[in-house]
Amino acid sequence: MDDIDRQLIDILQRDATLSIAQMAERVGLSATPCWKRIQKLEAQGVITRRVAVVDPERVGVGLSVLGSVLAPALGPTFATFAPAVTIPSVVLSFAISLVIGLVAGGYPANRAARLRPIEALRYQ
Repeated sequence: MDDIDRQLIDILQRDATLSIAQMAERVGLSATPCWKRIQKLEAQGVITRRVAVVDPERVGVGLSVLGSVLAPALGPTFATFAPAVTIPSVVLSFAISLVIGLVAGGYPANRAARLRPIEALRYQ
């Protein structure tokens, strides 16, 4: 991967709707070599997908929640925790030291008043 590949990745992360010609002009290439580089980055798994970023407020899911679970020494590990989370709005799970966490995105803002702290989480 060289500087041009990094520039293309930066451009795509900022605005994937630009045409190949526009991206090529920004990195100083013609369209065909630019397109081939993007295809190569996709084939190598560097670029995994192209997505649209939406405004959460405009689609009615203006609240994001960050929660954490303290895992006892002999309790569930992250490897067993992450697949067990089947709540559709959980968009990310992670482990930091002994704390296992999750991020739930897209929770309807009008339901925020009814949120309650999680008192316990058990595994079977």
